[in-house]
Amino acid sequence: MSEDRVTLGVDAGSGEASNATELAFMPLRRQLAAHCKASYSPIINEFAIVLRISGAIAHFEGEGVQRLRINRKDAYVTADFVMPEARWKGIPLEDIKAYLAAGAVEALQAMCAHLKKLKIEVNAARLIEDANIATAAFLGQGPDHII
Repeated sequence: MSEDRVTLGVDAGSGEASNATELAFMPLRRQLAAHCKASYSPIINEFAIVLRISGAIAHFEGEGVQRLRINRKDAYVTADFVMPEARWKGIPLEDIKAYLAAGAVEALQAMCAHLKKLKIEVNAARLIEDANIATAAFLGQGPDHII
């Protein structure tokens, strides 16, 4: 049985947006990769979150989970998580971290719901449990913390 993985890609809308959020998204990426490694689905091998951070150069409309897509051939499901400027500009790092942690779990929940709607088997409970462990570690909290 192979291990699936959770990845976190980033598309920052400016250097300022990247600089303001990098100390949050890089450790979150590492924690998701470290803790979300199990067989969650016989069809899907990768759960890819794309963080789209609005900035001065590129602005992404809306907020939260958007654009759920599945690629059966390459065995992945992806969702964008849009972060508007108001969620990072002038915001303390701890608040940015909490927002991104909650957003990662929300994106994974949306992916699982989408897969279930398409009648694709997924162990959502295990994936979300692992994601909660990853985000708790990312936030520097104990393993009993649930987002």
